[in-house]
Amino acid sequence: MSRNKFDERLGHDQFRPLGWIKRVEIGDLPAESVVFQAYEYWQKISPNGKLPGRQHVNPSEIPTLVLKWVFLLDVVKHSDSLDFVYRLVGSRHRSLVGVDITGCAASDVFTSSDHSHIPASFRETVVSRKPTFWIGSVPNSERQEISVNRGLFPLAADGENIDMLFGVVAPLQDVCPISIG
Repeated sequence: MSRNKFDERLGHDQFRPLGWIKRVEIGDLPAESVVFQAYEYWQKISPNGKLPGRQHVNPSEIPTLVLKWVFLLDVVKHSDSLDFVYRLVGSRHRSLVGVDITGCAASDVFTSSDHSHIPASFRETVVSRKPTFWIGSVPNSERQEISVNRGLFPLAADGENIDMLFGVVAPLQDVCPISIG
């Protein structure tokens, strides 16, 4: 079995299976990472004691490096479950996965059990009511998957009821198979 730099950094001795994810803390990510910068932005727009809403997100204030990797998900509440619809997908995010998923529901995009961890992480963010941070994989139309850092940030128009997720996803620099320049 082969080891790559990512596995060495996390202390893994074998290939990961398709569709893997690991929740991490913000302190585990480099301060210069896209996810860390997005977290700083989310904190800046958060009203005291409440969650920020979409109305607080101003694209002109989001750092340029972050903006390219942003995605917005509408939270769709069913009687017994949650789904998520991609409202906006940044240009580099589209390049990363190889397809534009704007307007698509997560339940339609991630139909394989190999990728069920992605909508599960969305649900975990809604339930926890706080940002979550992940290292994992995303499917790609030209390759099986790409290893990424991801941050998910809850948004609530009324400051309480989460109706949207602000997310960023960017490839891990040392294993990125595409140019991100």
